[in-house]
Amino acid sequence: MTGGRRVRHTSAKCLAIGVTAAALLPASYDSAFAYLDPGTGSIILQSLIAGIIGSLAFARMYWTRLKDVVRRTFGNRGNDTKNQ
Repeated sequence: MTGGRRVRHTSAKCLAIGVTAAALLPASYDSAFAYLDPGTGSIILQSLIAGIIGSLAFARMYWTRLKDVVRRTFGNRGNDTKNQ
């Protein structure tokens, strides 16, 4: 049991360090001279489209499984009454 507690404590400590570093990072510089070329926008757009399509495919996969379970559960009752 002590091993599990140690892992959780270490994970919490790493998370706290990461959040602190992320919060202090913007304060460490004055200005950023950034350039975004048109290819960057294209990659961002492709990523958004891929994420939406992937989410829809994932949802459809589980929707089909749920429908199959409902059909198996309630479909047998309807077939039994027709056969009698």
